[in-house]
Amino acid sequence: MNNPLRLAAWLVLASGMGCQSNRHASSEGGTGRRPPMLSMYVRDATFAEEFYEIDRNDQLGFGGGLDARFNRATWNIAMTADEQMELNTLIERLDWMGGDLKSTHEPPKFIYRIQVRNETGHARYDLKGDHPQVSPIRELLHAISLRRLEPELQKLPEPGKQPG
Repeated sequence: MNNPLRLAAWLVLASGMGCQSNRHASSEGGTGRRPPMLSMYVRDATFAEEFYEIDRNDQLGFGGGLDARFNRATWNIAMTADEQMELNTLIERLDWMGGDLKSTHEPPKFIYRIQVRNETGHARYDLKGDHPQVSPIRELLHAISLRRLEPELQKLPEPGKQPG
């Protein structure tokens, strides 16, 4: 491989292949933006893409489509205390910090990229296939993100009451 561009392309391709599950203990240090408490990219079996990000102020960010692919949240809302407690309970109950989530490969086109952090460290998962330890948290985040639609839904007429 005497062409440097070919070598660079090969290295990028090789680093992105396969599925991996890594758990790391870390200390939050350095300067700049603090990392989110949780970030989750999802591509489901229909190829719909979603991105969720929760920061240390318990703000949920959501992005869909191309924004999701580039880990960009285009909408944010503060999570309620009940939502925060439910999320923390799920993370603990599903053993995200101490477990070692493995890809299920079913359905084969389903992808999760997850990073989660707390006081004791962080975990990172790249999973292929839907996962019983991940889908409850995705469902919770999806339900919270639907609040972005409430202002538009309020503008719609009630069923059965058509303007005359």
